[in-house]
Amino acid sequence: MGKGELIQNNTHLRNHGVSINELYQKVLQDLDYVPNLPHFLDVIRKEKGKYVRDQYNLVFKVQKTYSQATLLQAFDFYGLYSAVSLRDAVEHFANVPEVAAASEFSYTGVLPDYLSIQANTRDISEYVRLQGEGAVTSSLPAL
Repeated sequence: MGKGELIQNNTHLRNHGVSINELYQKVLQDLDYVPNLPHFLDVIRKEKGKYVRDQYNLVFKVQKTYSQATLLQAFDFYGLYSAVSLRDAVEHFANVPEVAAASEFSYTGVLPDYLSIQANTRDISEYVRLQGEGAVTSSLPAL
C-alpha cells in the first residue's frame, strides 16, 4: 500500500451464495484428473480457513485459464501449500518452453573450447624419481 491509498474491506465483493462445500465439490469435479487434489484442497481448508473461499475460487480460475498438462505439471511440483503457490507454479510452467525428455548427459552438440581442455599428466616414474632425489636421509640411529 502506498501513501494516501484508500484501504477498504473487500468482503462484500465475495460471492457468498455458494457454500464452501459446494465450491469444494465443484473444484473436485472440474479437476478430477489431478491425483492428489482432495489432499491439496483439505490442506488449504485447514491452513487457510479464513480465506478458503478465495483460495478455491483461485484454483477454479487457474483451471479455466491454463491447460490440463500445465496444471498437472504444477501439481507434480513439490511444495504447493496454497492456491497462490499453485498459480505461481502454473504461470512458471506455462512460460517455460517445452523440452523434449532429454537427459543432461545425452548432449550431442559441439562442446565449447574451454570444456575440451585436457589436464597434463605425467608418468608415475617421474614422481618416483623426484621423491628419490628429494629424500632426506635420517640421522637417527637404527634400532
